[in-house]
Amino acid sequence: MKSSQIDFDNLPIYIIHCSNSLERREIITSQIEKLGSKNVNIFDAVTPETLQQYSEYEDYYDMFNLPDNDKRCVCGTISHRIIHTLARDSGYDYFLTLEDDFKVLDHFDEWKKKVNEKDFEFDILSMGGFYDKFSDEWIYDLGDTELYGVNKVNCSVAILYTRNASDKFVELFNEKFCKEHFAIDGFMGTFVYRSLNSRVLYPNPISVYPTVSTINRAYIDHETFYRTLNGII
Repeated sequence: MKSSQIDFDNLPIYIIHCSNSLERREIITSQIEKLGSKNVNIFDAVTPETLQQYSEYEDYYDMFNLPDNDKRCVCGTISHRIIHTLARDSGYDYFLTLEDDFKVLDHFDEWKKKVNEKDFEFDILSMGGFYDKFSDEWIYDLGDTELYGVNKVNCSVAILYTRNASDKFVELFNEKFCKEHFAIDGFMGTFVYRSLNSRVLYPNPISVYPTVSTINRAYIDHETFYRTLNGII
């Protein structure tokens, strides 16, 4: 698919949200308008308590014999899998997935315009998360100072899939989902990104929201830390 074909005003967006988290619901409410799309859908995240509603995935939860916290990661990845079914059933040619700790950054409108103007081919467009820019294990050069290929992303908070990428995600989930790669980051980095035409256009327009991210509690200046990792400053 060509990036010039993305209609950001009507971009199908799925936000995975745990309904019992009032803090994250406030975050979603404050960010939806900034996304600028008329087609935003909030999906109630699968949890160990609600998994029985999705009986076809219960075996994935039980088969790994994981601690409870890791089992929640399994449920998170199952949530992503279900989103693909919803988007495919709706007939979308492309769609964006988000988790409910995202933050839309100030340059998002400028970034969207640049994506359309550059008119590059892609299957997956990573819009958020963190990369080691100095290691081709993570991203690799395409001869463009802003556009890179993607092998791996940490904190997969924003992923735009084409129909082709969604088909591949489902295929690999059915074949490769395993104990070693049960969290969405590990699964995407090990199997999905490398199998497709995966791209990132710097600087990322979406970040993990500082107040709810576990990793950046070790950093005093949360916003500077995240903006630095996203290549914005």
